[in-house]
Amino acid sequence: MGNTMRLGMPRSKSTRKKRIVEWVPGEWAWCLTLLFMFIRFFTQISTVYLYVTYTALMVMLALLHLNGSEETSRVGNVKLNGAVLGLCFSILVILAFSPYSKEQLVKFCLLLMDVYILVAVLKVNEMESATKVFYWASMVVVAGTFVMYLVSPAFFSSIEGAFQGLFYSPVFFGVPDNNDTAVAMFLLVCLAYKKGWKTGLILGSIYPFLYFGRQYILMCLIVVALSLLAMLKLRKASWLRDQKIDEKLTAKFFYCVFAVSTIVIIGFSYFWVNVIVEDGTSSYKESLNDSSNAIRMNSNVYCFELMTRTPDFLFYGYDSDVFDELGISSTDYSSTSNYLISGRYRLVQPHEEVLNLVLKEGLLFAIFYYFVVAHLLSKIKWGEKGKAILVAFFIGSLFLSGFFRDFRLLAFVMIGLSSEIPLRSFAIGITRNRKRTATSGQVAR
Repeated sequence: MGNTMRLGMPRSKSTRKKRIVEWVPGEWAWCLTLLFMFIRFFTQISTVYLYVTYTALMVMLALLHLNGSEETSRVGNVKLNGAVLGLCFSILVILAFSPYSKEQLVKFCLLLMDVYILVAVLKVNEMESATKVFYWASMVVVAGTFVMYLVSPAFFSSIEGAFQGLFYSPVFFGVPDNNDTAVAMFLLVCLAYKKGWKTGLILGSIYPFLYFGRQYILMCLIVVALSLLAMLKLRKASWLRDQKIDEKLTAKFFYCVFAVSTIVIIGFSYFWVNVIVEDGTSSYKESLNDSSNAIRMNSNVYCFELMTRTPDFLFYGYDSDVFDELGISSTDYSSTSNYLISGRYRLVQPHEEVLNLVLKEGLLFAIFYYFVVAHLLSKIKWGEKGKAILVAFFIGSLFLSGFFRDFRLLAFVMIGLSSEIPLRSFAIGITRNRKRTATSGQVAR
């Protein structure tokens, strides 16, 4: 009875403190990463110092883990470690020869190192209580942002870096661009979808009514369509319980997707420029062949041809100086302040993932960078919902850059590592209910 009483009593303060001290490095790393993600999503703190501080703490946790681990200290595998060494070599080449800024290079590499620590060194498991705190804090900010937008849409035009145009959107302070906010919103919706949390799904459904982002809607529809197809397949499968739906995808698969998607988007851009655009473009968002898509596809072609005829891009790119070097104004979108392709279309940085990175850091860096990313993604178990999110995320990266870099890569990996309520359980429930109904009907007859 004494034991029962002790089990029923609340834990003392000393017990709770002891539990905090006993947190393993992986749990600390999970909480630290969620804090970093929240700062990057919802504040304008994005200096290199923030990245250095976060990475330094992650390295410290990795060293604590390796020091206290009874397992072998060998990390990753030969191919992954070789790709990391190749990436280090490409970084040295950039530092030695590039006359341009190195700011984005530092951020990309620091965040990739953090993902490497999370996935390959610590091999973290989700701390769901911390995920809930991050989720609800994010939902409060998102809901507040939506309310502010409904009350005063023009408020968002005063945010530094926000899109200055006729179409305001409810942007977050950390990502004050319409497109970037849409990606951030999509990631939060994906987390809610994996966990089965309704508030995020409701806010995600409201977002298109406040700002009609075509790419956001496209990615969400892809997730819904693939999930429905998977659920229908699972409902029809009599061997449902034996399926290894959480099998890992190979690094070769991911790397091939990066390579093939880049080739496809280059060919598609040439087709769009030479066939579609010539028929005449419409005003912004009035059709698929509007001025925005014409600008994007023409910029892809222009930048690809620039890189093919400039040997320097084999070893380094423009980094943060990309706007100055291409003649792009980051604040004034008028034609008089920007370079015009063929005298008609305003030049922007390429919106495709790989092309954009090659332009900023060079081909050598991009090859090894995506090789490392491919190996890290292959170490994650992508569940039923996770694979749908994965496909949508890759397709999104064809039309907007930065998906597999910086804090978006970190957020995407954290979502991949988060546990999910599988579609399989829902399909099994429906199947069982149908069997029960059929059985009861037979008994009644």
